[in-house]
Amino acid sequence: MPLKFFLKLYARLIGLTFLVLLFCAALFLGVNSVREQYWQERFSEPLLRWLVATPHPQQQYPWLESFYDFRVTPPGNLSVSDVIMERLSYGQVVAMDTSIGQQVMVRNDSDGIIDLRFRDIYSDIAEATALIARLHLDDMSADGREGAMSQLSDTFGVELLPVRDQAALPDSEVLERVSERGISLYHHPSRGRAQVLIRLKDGALVDMAMPAPFNPWAWPVMLLLLAVAGSVLALALYLALRDVDSNLRAVESVAIRIARGEMGARVDAGDSRLVSRLAAAFNSMAEHIQRLVGVQREMIHAVSHELRTPVARIR
Repeated sequence: MPLKFFLKLYARLIGLTFLVLLFCAALFLGVNSVREQYWQERFSEPLLRWLVATPHPQQQYPWLESFYDFRVTPPGNLSVSDVIMERLSYGQVVAMDTSIGQQVMVRNDSDGIIDLRFRDIYSDIAEATALIARLHLDDMSADGREGAMSQLSDTFGVELLPVRDQAALPDSEVLERVSERGISLYHHPSRGRAQVLIRLKDGALVDMAMPAPFNPWAWPVMLLLLAVAGSVLALALYLALRDVDSNLRAVESVAIRIARGEMGARVDAGDSRLVSRLAAAFNSMAEHIQRLVGVQREMIHAVSHELRTPVARIR
């Protein structure tokens, strides 16, 4: 194989691989952008539904305004697109990216728009949920907390469990934050999700396990990328082999024509360089065979003429 041809083929493969990777990267970002927005809306929905069902949430949870810029806004004061307004009118939870984080909204029963803003939606919602849970568990007696934890767990989509085993406690840094703030967000080394340690007013500790965070490398996404990359490479390989196959069929067709006696048939390599050397060699062979056949015919004609001349004289 000539070095020039090899380098051209190698450059084409590198270029094709780069284009496939670029396309997969764009597809990865686009798919995950939609997935992440969907996850944000589903993840924040339990908290917002709770606030919708709570009478006067601003008064019951006054810290929401200072922590998460909580407000109830008339629909006419929102500067959002018509699509978002339509979704809000249907009662859907809407999440949007902002310059400082995420904004989530939902319409309440009085046609106002509940609006919260988070810097980190995962950790902020975890802490907000923990603060609400602590407030309600503090109002419960020790005997009624088990049932309240079960109800709150179902409502918020979390797992609230009392801490009874001292060995299950996190490190001292987390305990120090709990003693100062009443809650502490931490990540357990063996789990892929956040947990919040809650300290009630009587000193009891409650552990709240959050759902798993958004995973951009989920296996359906990777499977989609592999399928797309494989399909593109297979299509490129098919197109390349189709060109080679077409040229080889042209050589085969000319060979059949020569076998039938069409000595003037030749292979036209066209613009393809993959079989140009084969076509040139085949045409050279065909010309050589044509010359040999021509010489053979001339010899047969001469011999035939020489044989006919004595016979004519005898007659």
